[in-house]
Amino acid sequence: MNCKDEIKRKKSYYDGLEKAAAMAVNDDFRKDLDEIFNDDSVSDTIKQALRFWTDTVGPFGNALAFIVNNRFILEEKDSIIGSDDGSPALLPEEIFNTLCRLAPFTIREFLAVLPIDTLINEQLLETCQSNNKDVFVKLITDIHCDLTPLSRLCQSCWDDNQSGIEISQDETDFLYLLDGLSDKPAVNASERRFQQAVKQLYPSAELIDDIDDPNFDANLEQYFIDYQYFCVNIFENNLRYYLEWYDDFQPMEHKTLAPFLEHPWAIELKKKIEAEAQTENVPFHLPADFFALKNRSKVRNEHLNPKLELINKGAANLTEFINYLAEHGYIEASLETKSLLAYRLTGFGRPEGDLLPIFWCGQNGKSYELIYIVKHISERGDYRKMRQFFTGPEWVEGHDSSYALAANSEFRRALEEFYPEIFPFEKQTSQR
Repeated sequence: MNCKDEIKRKKSYYDGLEKAAAMAVNDDFRKDLDEIFNDDSVSDTIKQALRFWTDTVGPFGNALAFIVNNRFILEEKDSIIGSDDGSPALLPEEIFNTLCRLAPFTIREFLAVLPIDTLINEQLLETCQSNNKDVFVKLITDIHCDLTPLSRLCQSCWDDNQSGIEISQDETDFLYLLDGLSDKPAVNASERRFQQAVKQLYPSAELIDDIDDPNFDANLEQYFIDYQYFCVNIFENNLRYYLEWYDDFQPMEHKTLAPFLEHPWAIELKKKIEAEAQTENVPFHLPADFFALKNRSKVRNEHLNPKLELINKGAANLTEFINYLAEHGYIEASLETKSLLAYRLTGFGRPEGDLLPIFWCGQNGKSYELIYIVKHISERGDYRKMRQFFTGPEWVEGHDSSYALAANSEFRRALEEFYPEIFPFEKQTSQR
């Protein structure tokens, strides 16, 4: 590629990035938003949630997706094609839909991985540029070539947020979207937090479908509270990705993304993530005299009443237990969260200051693993305190202890290794 071609391509790339960050929505939706923002009868909760999405979450996510799809994936193209995660190949229609979201030069490079002649390649490119799905599908079906390399590239692409906000205009489609998102497996704490945000938003989205409900105004307010939490989770996950790969972004990309980090919520999230990064390599350990009487709290309503076996096992064993919960994403890995959990479980070593709820990330957003801990680790399962000390999971409706054996079996086996007297492993069938 000569210098002029490279300059032209770079200009095209950064023009596309600016358009992605602008997050243009259709005129009708923009008009609706303007009416909402200028309506004094609309609550600040609703306006704040919508502004956070339209001014920060959506544009930032779209810009990141553009960079990943049109630069990072191309740089890792050979590695992506050579990997196999067992996912089935995309259908031609799905490939077309993905290609149409990419920059023209990216589409060309994606199509170049197909073992086809130049003429067919150019025809496929033309169908994408003219948004002619039927012709694309017919062409790519007729050539009978292996679509696996192209499919793997398309599967690696990020979705943009523009399509998501347009879907949200149709309550029924939005429910289908949320339902699909809740089905995706969560493999780490961030994904579990997002999954819980999805499951929290779904029932609220269902309620506002009935505008004749006498509680519609209250339901709408609750929906936007949950919607804001949903938006914060999307933004936090994108922000974590950006900060983790910060050095791989180009100066002009940083310049494009920087304005979206000025929102007050964005500033707080950035501080939180950076603080976690500073302490993640600092080992957590409780002092050997953690269970000394001088460290016992006199405020009994701030902690569970632990079984004597837990205390007798000592501080080192409790340290390993808490580190296990953090390593597997049930709690945040910060020193503050670990220290607070040690206090909540035992009543020893109270941290200074106010005690905020600990965010618990259970399997599939459930509270079963936490219920299992509370049931067995304390002299009496105090589920009222559990709901005060923790936040995040989907709580059960009464009879908490009966859900303990629904906790993940690998989790229960692991806990038995830490405290065999407290957590003797039982098969789920023994629950019946």
